[in-house]
Amino acid sequence: MSQAISDGIAQHINAPPQRKNQNRAEWGAGLLAGGAYVAWTAARVEHAGPIALVQFYIRSLQQSFDASWPFYAWGAVMLFALLWVVVGVRGSRAPRDIMMAFWALFRIVFAGVALWCGWYFDGYPLVNWCLMGIYIMVASSSAMLLYLTLRGTGSGAVQLVQRQIARQSRIFRIGRRRVF
Repeated sequence: MSQAISDGIAQHINAPPQRKNQNRAEWGAGLLAGGAYVAWTAARVEHAGPIALVQFYIRSLQQSFDASWPFYAWGAVMLFALLWVVVGVRGSRAPRDIMMAFWALFRIVFAGVALWCGWYFDGYPLVNWCLMGIYIMVASSSAMLLYLTLRGTGSGAVQLVQRQIARQSRIFRIGRRRVF
């Protein structure tokens, strides 16, 4: 298990910047989906709507730290995931990658089939709850990767490159003398 984790970290460290940004956006989307799944589960347990859940979250943050640290941790993870998504989406402009999009679509379909058919273990409700969260996280992170690999460089990329070339090719000119 530790070998697989260290291999994943090494691949991220040695990846080109565009791929690192895709990873950040993908992982951020997965974390956001996981956090939303936890909040959705809390709403189902408490039989509360979204507004009541937000009010409960704010009240929980006002309690002592011993009782409210899980809510602070959840909020910090959600903010970090949102930061990952924003940084990853903004920095991952690249040409379309059809094979990566195909595998992202495959993972979306796989996770969707697992959710639809209920690929869970009988008699293990906590494991099944975790599996459902993993399926949702895989589907959402793969949807983010599918979006990033299919959107391409955009129409503004050519203008950005032309502006950068124009900025770098300016010749230093001495201004003319002014007569006052």
